[in-house]
Amino acid sequence: MKTQSTYLLICTLLCAVFPVASHADLSLNPLKIFGKDKEFANVVPTQAEQRASFDLYQEGKGAQQKGSFSKALRRYKKITKDYPHTDAAPNAFARMGEIYRDTRKWDKSFDAFQAIIDNYPAYPGFDETLARQYELAEALMGGARGKILWVLPGFKNYDKAKEFMEKVYDNGPYSKTAPLALMNLAKIAQ
Repeated sequence: MKTQSTYLLICTLLCAVFPVASHADLSLNPLKIFGKDKEFANVVPTQAEQRASFDLYQEGKGAQQKGSFSKALRRYKKITKDYPHTDAAPNAFARMGEIYRDTRKWDKSFDAFQAIIDNYPAYPGFDETLARQYELAEALMGGARGKILWVLPGFKNYDKAKEFMEKVYDNGPYSKTAPLALMNLAKIAQ
């Protein structure tokens, strides 16, 4: 009985000290409890942020053209983490997706393109992003695979191809890629 009353007292104190968050703020992810996430749609970047993100984007683009993919990825990740509301952020995600695709990291590539779809629905290259996701899913369906320990060929992953095709359809059910995704889902199911 004493432990129950102690537990009840602790819960009451915690509720009094920490105000109840709105339903949108609640998260079961323990890493997001202390995060500094702002409401994404309500933040307008300053000119300094726009300039800083543009400079980082240009550095990343130059490094990518020289073949230094790790340096380019660091620049693009910094943009997406520190300046997600700037105009360069969706382009940085697209470049990250291209680098991951070229290095045969299919999941990371798909996730980079998915970040554009989730966070930037007004992005001018939205249809192109859907097409890139479809290409990734189609490559996996055709037997593309990554590397294990940078040397050994990985395993074919048709389940991941199916998952990607379903996501492509969910992202743009009325897009040009939707009927192709449904057709390929049927092929995978056979």
